[in-house]
Amino acid sequence: MIAQIHQLLKPLVALVLVAVVFGDERCTASEFYVDNRIGSDTFDGVSSEVAGLRFGPMKTIGRALQKARQGDTIIIANRGIPYYEQLSINGRNNSGFGQAQFTIVGNGAIVSGARLVPPTAWKAVARDLWRFAPHRKGHFQLILEDKPVPEMVAARGAKVLPKIPAGQWAAWRGAIYYQAARLDSPSERAFAFAEGDVGLTFAEVHDVVVIGLTFRHFRLDGISAHSRCRNIVLNDVRSIGNGRAGLFVGETSRVEALKCTLTGNRLHNVLVRGRYSALHTEPKLSEPPTFID
Repeated sequence: MIAQIHQLLKPLVALVLVAVVFGDERCTASEFYVDNRIGSDTFDGVSSEVAGLRFGPMKTIGRALQKARQGDTIIIANRGIPYYEQLSINGRNNSGFGQAQFTIVGNGAIVSGARLVPPTAWKAVARDLWRFAPHRKGHFQLILEDKPVPEMVAARGAKVLPKIPAGQWAAWRGAIYYQAARLDSPSERAFAFAEGDVGLTFAEVHDVVVIGLTFRHFRLDGISAHSRCRNIVLNDVRSIGNGRAGLFVGETSRVEALKCTLTGNRLHNVLVRGRYSALHTEPKLSEPPTFID
């Protein structure tokens, strides 16, 4: 009798072992929707329209990335309102599997790292010269009407602040100095500064596609493929007006940029670090990437 029971249990034990070994593998991919006008991060994200207390799009892309798994697709609504977020595509859950790629469809939406300068943060230094000191130092960017304000680059280690033309700014000794036109106070205008560090960070992911998103006005990089990333495709992506680089590729990462706009960034439009990192662009960039060790 005991021997018969053992024989009956063998298939069940094998099934349990299969479930343990392969339980994390995805059989199907899902779609999640994000809408920063009508969405809520308490919604399930499986529909683009609100349909009850729990059903509808999520409000933030970050929440969708937390909920998504291998091979899923995140679809972002473009309501003309920027998404003020810093995104991270990280690890196995945000990678592809099999023939399914982990995909983000942006529909032309903007992800912004800008924050308004509080009017009281401006301090008068001299006639029409104003000073603002962000709490994070380096790679500053000053923005007005969604465009970077022209910068006058001060010499590294300058002991005296050089004369700044009207309507421009300079970074000196950990602060932003803005030369206003006569009787023009920056505290009365909607200046913004690059407050978020990086718009989109890839780390240890593979088989990811990002389509139709804009990343702008981040303190460091619009997009950063930081470490051990492969089969990353950027399609019709824009990264503009960032404080260091539009796109950073480093630490053995591999990135393909198709029909992308990487321009108007403060120091580098494309920065590649490490001899084993690789970047392919189509069409070719108007400016060659900057390579560093």
